[in-house]
Amino acid sequence: MNIMLTSVMERTHEIGILIGAVVSWGITAYAGWSTHVSPISIVLACGVLVAVGLGFGLYPAVRASRLEPVDAIRDE
Repeated sequence: MNIMLTSVMERTHEIGILIGAVVSWGITAYAGWSTHVSPISIVLACGVLVAVGLGFGLYPAVRASRLEPVDAIRDE
């Protein structure tokens, strides 16, 4: 549970951006104000999110997998 909470807490900016897009569309529909969130910006944001998540998730995992168990315990 703590790991999942940490994952969500680290991703609050990305979650806020996706929620912000929905709120933007809601303001346009309800108030009639002109707002625009292009689909390409959403795709680009998700692509960057996936790339950063994979990069910063895989790099430490690969490094840790190359350690000897004794060395990994000693570093703690």
